[in-house]
Amino acid sequence: MEKVSVRPLGGIEVLRQLHEQEQTPNTSVILVTAYSDLDSVQPAWGLQVIDYERKPIRVSELKQRLGKYLGAAPRKA
Repeated sequence: MEKVSVRPLGGIEVLRQLHEQEQTPNTSVILVTAYSDLDSVQPAWGLQVIDYERKPIRVSELKQRLGKYLGAAPRKA
């Protein structure tokens, strides 16, 4: 998971660097953002972002998404 706004680089720049690294070019990312508009996450879609979650994070929804991408059904808390 990656935040959109991370200091000092910024989340999108971190994703770009991750994408360019020889060891991590196919790493899937779930983006975490406090921004409510899709325009703020638009630049990330070409950088292995498979989904995004808005803050505040809802644990039940995040577990469901992680289960979906990890191929396992989420457990009930």
